[in-house]
Amino acid sequence: MIFHTLGGVTHTRGHIQAHPLPEPNRGFQVSYENGPARTTFNLIAPPARGEEEPLAIESFAIEPTHYVELMARVDALLRGA
Repeated sequence: MIFHTLGGVTHTRGHIQAHPLPEPNRGFQVSYENGPARTTFNLIAPPARGEEEPLAIESFAIEPTHYVELMARVDALLRGA
């Protein structure tokens, strides 16, 4: 349950549940219950982009040229290119 206090009185706001979607979907099914009403919706993860995500600081040590390429993309994004 989710609670909040308004004017010194505690109110029940509802109950939230999230469960992974069955394969092959990626994301979660989320249910929000508020008294007699319940809403369920699916949060679908964006499709994979076809490239591996960087490994934080290890990216430079593992593949320096790929790391430089990634940083150039970040720089272009920040400059609005």
